[in-house]
Amino acid sequence: MERIEAIAKQMKAGLEWANTTDCQSYAQCLNALAAVSHLCKCARHSKEVDEVSFKALEVYNKSVSRQHPNFATELSNISHRRLEQGRDLDAEKFAIESLQIYRKVLPSQSHDTAYSLWLLGRVYLNSGQNKEAGNRLAEALDIVNSSCVTDLTFYTLLTFAEWQAVVGQKEESEKNLQKALEIMEQVIGNHDRDGRANALCRVGRCWAALGRYDESEESARKALGLLPDVSEDQYNLMNAYTLLGRCLVAQSKNVEAQYVLEKLLEVQQGLKLRGNTDRGTTLHYLGVCLLDQNAYERAEGLLRESLDIRVHCLVENDIRTASTYYELGRCLLLLGKRQEAKPLMRQRLEMARRRVEGNSSLRHGNVDQI
Repeated sequence: MERIEAIAKQMKAGLEWANTTDCQSYAQCLNALAAVSHLCKCARHSKEVDEVSFKALEVYNKSVSRQHPNFATELSNISHRRLEQGRDLDAEKFAIESLQIYRKVLPSQSHDTAYSLWLLGRVYLNSGQNKEAGNRLAEALDIVNSSCVTDLTFYTLLTFAEWQAVVGQKEESEKNLQKALEIMEQVIGNHDRDGRANALCRVGRCWAALGRYDESEESARKALGLLPDVSEDQYNLMNAYTLLGRCLVAQSKNVEAQYVLEKLLEVQQGLKLRGNTDRGTTLHYLGVCLLDQNAYERAEGLLRESLDIRVHCLVENDIRTASTYYELGRCLLLLGKRQEAKPLMRQRLEMARRRVEGNSSLRHGNVDQI
């Protein structure tokens, strides 16, 4: 705790210095911001990391150019944080801008370009925009395969394998998943507990997309074993609980699923994620879990809250929103509220009609896209 407080004081001092420094001395200012950003990450202060990133963008914009590659790097870093926070629309916006800059100022095979492509691929995969996701991930994979193996190679190949599972290319997906697991052992050591827990959660998502819930559940439990409840990285803890809850629901282990999902809501409450898409996912799964236990009234409330979050925070026709329309409609039918259920079911069908042409995600079940 004393170490964290000491880091917090250094962060505050660094930010105050950066805010009073003439932007003409941008090199020194940016060096200071980079050091402060590192301290913020060490202390798990995501709000302060954001503050540093936006200050760096301001300095670049005033002193150099928005077309500077380091400007794009800050944008992609913000995009990644927004993606981890469940803020997909913001993540997409920052990733697109960073990619546009990289394409202008860097060689075509730059790893920075691959990073932005991977971020966009993840955003599109989350929302069920599978054609766009496949295009971005394939391009990113071409780039990372042309140079030495890094953690980006692992994550890109793994996400591509997840996409293959979603669109029904199961055999190819399993082959790439096995390759990704081999790479993980090379690039993410056992000493990096947070990094390995994050990697295991991503592996678990891929297993779930393949319908291999036993393996997915095992990955989630391994990740949780690396992240005790007192872990400073609450987002990693949240991701592990989310994965485990999804797997348990998919396997109809409803009693344990309810316990895990209610615990997950507590973690999200601590992170103040009331209007966050990850909270919307948790509410959705907990609602489905209670629905399967015939607790219809409580399930209705949770599913309504989930739908409200998803409608406001996700892109139009997002597959996750469509799923909540369906589950809430099913709940209302079970409660005998037939007239209330009809418009929800119609909306779900209309969303499916708009999306199904050229998109196989609605024809192949995927627990991670719900």
